[in-house]
Formats: sequence, C-alpha cells, structure tokens
Amino acid sequence: MLLRLSTLVIGLALFVSAARTGAQDKEKDKAKEEVKPAPSKVVAVTVYATTALVTREVTVPEAAGLTEVVVSPLPPFTLQSSLYAEGNDDLRVLSVRYRTRAIAEDTREEVRKLEAEIKGLQLKAQEHESAMKAGAENMKLLDKLEGFTAKTLEHLTDKGQLDTEKVIALAKFVQDDRTKRSKDKLTVQQSIEATKEQTEFTNRQLAEKSGGSVRTERDAVILLDKKAGAGTVRLNFFPGRSLSADDLREEQEYHREKHRRHLQMLHGFGVVDGLGVEVASDGATIAIEPGLAIDRYGREIVLDDLVVTPIPPDAPSPICVLVRYAERMVDPVPVADGAAAASTEPSRIEEGCDVSLVPDPREDGIAIARLIREKAVWRVDSAFVPARLQASRD
Repeated sequence: MLLRLSTLVIGLALFVSAARTGAQDKEKDKAKEEVKPAPSKVVAVTVYATTALVTREVTVPEAAGLTEVVVSPLPPFTLQSSLYAEGNDDLRVLSVRYRTRAIAEDTREEVRKLEAEIKGLQLKAQEHESAMKAGAENMKLLDKLEGFTAKTLEHLTDKGQLDTEKVIALAKFVQDDRTKRSKDKLTVQQSIEATKEQTEFTNRQLAEKSGGSVRTERDAVILLDKKAGAGTVRLNFFPGRSLSADDLREEQEYHREKHRRHLQMLHGFGVVDGLGVEVASDGATIAIEPGLAIDRYGREIVLDDLVVTPIPPDAPSPICVLVRYAERMVDPVPVADGAAAASTEPSRIEEGCDVSLVPDPREDGIAIARLIREKAVWRVDSAFVPARLQASRD
C-alpha cells in the first residue's frame, strides 16, 4: 500500500540528494539506534520561482494498526511547515512531523591516515633542514675557494705568471656554482614553507577528526492507522455530493488499477502487436514500427507512429532495444485564485512510450529486439525472440 508525502524545498536543485538505506540515531544517552527508512521514490516535482514542491510515493508496511513510517533523507533546505502526507480510506494519516538527527561518524580510519601524513611531513621537514645545512656548508667552502683564488691571482700577477684562460675558467666556475647554490637554497626554502603550511592544515584536520565528526540527517516521521483486511474501495456517488480533484483522481485510479491487474494476471507481459525493428541502410540507425506491448506491471505501452533513432557510436555490442511506459503532464490551464501557488497547472496526462538502447533487458520495460555489430555495421539479431502475447483478432 502506498501513501504520498509532499514537501516544499527552497531552490530547484536541492531536492536531488543521495539515497541512503539506513542511519544511526544519536540519542541523549549516546545509544545508537538503527533507523530504517520506508522505501520511497520521487514521483512529481513542481517548480516555482524560488521553491520546488517534491512529492514522494512511500511504501507502507503490510501490518495493520498504528504504524510509524520514516521517510529519509529529506533535502537540507526543506520547509518544515510544508510537510503533508495523503492517505486513503484504508490508510489514515494521524500526524506528520519533521525531525533532525545528529549522527556520529566513525573517523578512526581518517585519523590514522592524517597521523601517517603528518609523520611523512615531519620526515620531509627534516630532509629540508639537512639540505639547508649542507647548502650553508657548501657556500662557506665556496667563499674560501673564492678567497684562495683571489690571493693566488695576486701572487701570479706579481710574478708575471698569470694564465688568462685558467683565471677566466676558475672565475666562471665560482660564479656558476654560486648561482646554482643560490637557486637550490631558494627552492629548499619554498619547500620548507609549503611543508609547514601543509603540516599546520593537516594538524587542524586531525584536531577536528579526533574530536569526532557529526552530520545531520533530516526525516519526516508519519504516524499511520491502517485498517486490517481492507479490500478494494471505489467511490460512491450520490446527488448533492461535493467532488474534489482527489475524488476524481481516485475514481480514475480505481479503473486504471483494475485494468492493469486484469492484464497482468490474465495475459502476462510482452509484445501484443507490431513494434518490429529494422536497421536502416546506413547501418547506424534503427526504425521501430507502431505497435502495442504490456509490461510486467500490466501497463499498456503504445507506440502510435514510426520512430527512427540513431545508434550511439560508442554503444556496446550486443545492445537491446527497450520500450517503456511513460507519461507526461501537458496542456497547462490557468488556476483559479487561491487554488495553488502557480499560475497554471497541467490539465492532461499524456501516456506514451519511451524508446531506449540498453546493454541488458530491464524489468521496467519490454525488450523488443537485440542488435549486434559486425564489421562496424549493426544488424538485428535473429536469435533473439522477444516475449510475445497473442492478440485477439475477433
């Protein structure tokens, strides 16, 4: 059994969040209690100027009586006052509340990594210190060599034994070596500064992780009262009854569900008629003829017109042609004042077919063909036989 939960979110992209299957609730006594959110999926999103109305379909446990259902995680910028849950005749919503949970995360592995990184930085700092000392000693030797060279030149000049080429070579050696060692010293100094900054940053991270890391999880907690042994319910009409949009939706859903159940239980799933696939002469495009199929959920997949679609150049071989049931909101009309925040709302739901190329068949659709590539040209694999249903021609 399903119920719907709607909530208003600030910002357009904020309702897209990573799904989690469970969390730990940190109570005042620091005991960790496992929270199991009910399975849910986003079924509708209405976008306004600065907010988005997100509607989820939540699966309710089978047990009858009072049940507490947790929907998690909610987007970070959820408006608490906007939470609204909608049940049905067999499922009564008693309350909906918003809560936050502080969850302590295990940071021991991160602490070990940071400690190892700090140790490596300390070793690197020691290497830099040794390099600076060696550089200073070499500069002293170079100073002595320069002083020795000057005295030797003065002595040779007095005796008239000055060798110009040797003097120039020695002077060039001293100059080049001093330049090289000055550059080396600058490089080591820069490395020392970078290592120092990295060490300080890592120490700050270690202090934060050592103290424990906490993240905040946001939930909707729904208290339900579910009837036991409830069967199928349909609307009862009588003169003078006031009808709402919810009543009309329930009336449609009753007949749609009955029809789907009939197709699913009595006929199964597969291609009923048409939906043949051919590869075009260019070997890179396929054409799908109109037809009808029924998926595993008893939904009719109707393709009214010929569809031509290219095969992606990087598509793997083999690849399946999948048709899936799809619907979209169309024909917006003005909304009466005070009925909704938006100025228009879709007045129709268009049912159709979505065609895609997937590596393997999927349960949410019907694989109508399999394509294989031979010598850079695609063709329909004749060995693949799609699931088929016998169409009545009476």
